[in-house]
Amino acid sequence: DERPDWKVIEDYNPTAYMLLTIDEDNMPVAVSDGDLLGAFVGGECRGLARPAKGIDDVMRFYMTICTCEEDEHENVQDMVVVKYYSAAKHRIYESEEFKFVQGQALGSSTESYSTKWK
Repeated sequence: DERPDWKVIEDYNPTAYMLLTIDEDNMPVAVSDGDLLGAFVGGECRGLARPAKGIDDVMRFYMTICTCEEDEHENVQDMVVVKYYSAAKHRIYESEEFKFVQGQALGSSTESYSTKWK
């Protein structure tokens, strides 16, 4: 399999954001430099991240996920799926779906978000 050509959709005016942090211990396989993490809502790419090594030598993905609602005051109900491309395995893994919550931070530089991978 080739590296996916994921691109965050253009002409997009995001009204809500959430931050996702996943470290290498919560990935399905060992993380390498060529890996890619993408967040998808209904098949549209809403965020991308590449691994970065922290000062503690742990590889982490830091990603901002965005959504757009017609009315800023509506409660956003988007469901997000994270896809992880492993360059070493030439394979894409998918996370369980989770609900987009405006302003929420899932994980941090000291505590990773944990998900189940398919």
